[in-house]
Amino acid sequence: MGISARNIINACYGGCRRFPASVCMLVIMVFSAICCNHYPTLLQDGVYFFLIFYPATTALLCISLKLWQEEENDLRRRVIVQAVAHVVWLVACLYFSSKVPFDANLPVSFAIAAAVLSIVLSCWLLSFYKAPDDTQLWNFMWHTTVSVVVCAGIALALFIALGILIHSFRMLFGLIATDKVFSDVFILCFGLLAPLLFMQLIPAGDRKHDGSVHTNRFLNGVTHYLVVPLVTIYVLTLYVYAIKVLIRWQLPDGWVSTLVTVLMALMLIVIFLMYPTRNDVKMRFNRVVLRWLPVVVLPLLVFMTIGVARRLVDYGVTVFRLYLALFNLWCYVVCIVLIATRCKRFGWIISSFALAFLLFSVGPWSMGNVTRYCLQKQVKSALVAAGCSRLPLGNVDYSRCMKQLPPDKALAVNSKLLYLRDNYGSEATARLVDSHVSLESVIVNDSLTDDTFYTNYYFDQFVDIPEKVSKVRYVTQSAFFNVNGGTCSFTVSVDDRQCHFKISTATLHNMEQAAGKMPLLLKSKEGNVLCVYRLRFDRHAGGSGIVEGLLFI
Repeated sequence: MGISARNIINACYGGCRRFPASVCMLVIMVFSAICCNHYPTLLQDGVYFFLIFYPATTALLCISLKLWQEEENDLRRRVIVQAVAHVVWLVACLYFSSKVPFDANLPVSFAIAAAVLSIVLSCWLLSFYKAPDDTQLWNFMWHTTVSVVVCAGIALALFIALGILIHSFRMLFGLIATDKVFSDVFILCFGLLAPLLFMQLIPAGDRKHDGSVHTNRFLNGVTHYLVVPLVTIYVLTLYVYAIKVLIRWQLPDGWVSTLVTVLMALMLIVIFLMYPTRNDVKMRFNRVVLRWLPVVVLPLLVFMTIGVARRLVDYGVTVFRLYLALFNLWCYVVCIVLIATRCKRFGWIISSFALAFLLFSVGPWSMGNVTRYCLQKQVKSALVAAGCSRLPLGNVDYSRCMKQLPPDKALAVNSKLLYLRDNYGSEATARLVDSHVSLESVIVNDSLTDDTFYTNYYFDQFVDIPEKVSKVRYVTQSAFFNVNGGTCSFTVSVDDRQCHFKISTATLHNMEQAAGKMPLLLKSKEGNVLCVYRLRFDRHAGGSGIVEGLLFI
């Protein structure tokens, strides 16, 4: 079919007729996004999130269900599945919207990511569950992936061209064009134009079920001369390290789990790229790689297991570490099944990953909720063991408890409380400590906890100017903080002058409690005075930090 205005119009009409619900949802999403861009305070953030997120994801869901519907002949089953899917997704989106913002709600963030990923992957998988092998799936995935890249490139080129044109109108004719105009153009290009173009390029009919084997010289070159050598380097590196570990009879470093994760991802890429030629007698190298690569990678997964276990034992439970442990278990299953089936199919790898991610991201058993429960239980046990049975603790009681615990134990308890408050909100620590308890500035045996941030003086307050002052300089600069015993020292440099200051850790601890009440004045041994606005440093990052204030010289 040649390129002409009539053919382009027919293709657009055919795509819109094939996915009418998706087109309607895209229009609603674009309209909502533009309204949010121009009137950000008209509606609540949760409402705007729903009006943008729900139509955008539902458009994907409609594409997935339409592609599945084309393969399903049972009308009753089609109606029931679509109705249930849309109702469940509407309820899920309403729930997600009620949790906006997600800054301190890690389980909801992972649930959203898992749900959206499942919808995206279902667009590939649902149409080929009846296929005898995954050749049709491979061709469909390759075609749609290329289409996504092409459509995104067209949208980007159009956005740049229109942006330059709008900027030219502003420069040449003095027309007012705010940044919101550029945002509107971006929304139209990537929120409407690119998806509409993509829907026209989704294969249908015989093109959708293309089972022929296509040999791509470019892909073969990339696979043989780039990806496979990279996999070989990773494998050799890890096996050499394994020999070193066995000779020295020591536990492997936790970082090795990262290398194994990358190796696993590269192995799956190799399997996908080589899959169409697995039965080609001329591609003996590909068949050897597909047969033995999972066998070579499987023993290295033990390194990843040990690395994940070490991180859990040494640093405690976090959401990401639990997901890493789940990924490690999934890798074992993938390698074992690939060895047993000799890489006959690969679609189940995608579906099992999406299913595992979704299953352990939604519900009370999700990794986020399990992490919260474990940390709360560990912190409560530590506080009770220290004699603090009357929970929640106030500021004074919590500080006393921290001093009673061993330093390492106190730092671990405080970091876990910080993790809970930062990732789950103050509700996660409400039964352990009061909401006004400062977790960022805790004294543990005259030393400070990990991340220390103090703000003491505001610009709208008055401060008495010290006597014999000839100059006043506003300073904001990096500094090195040395904590030794109960004293913290740092240096402020102005021109060729260096001013050395000292402050007790007890004063640092009380700074946040006095924030906004009275300024902190520090006198250097050279006789200069620093009125502190802000003082921040991380004891475990080499003592580097920031100091801000007025220096009286």
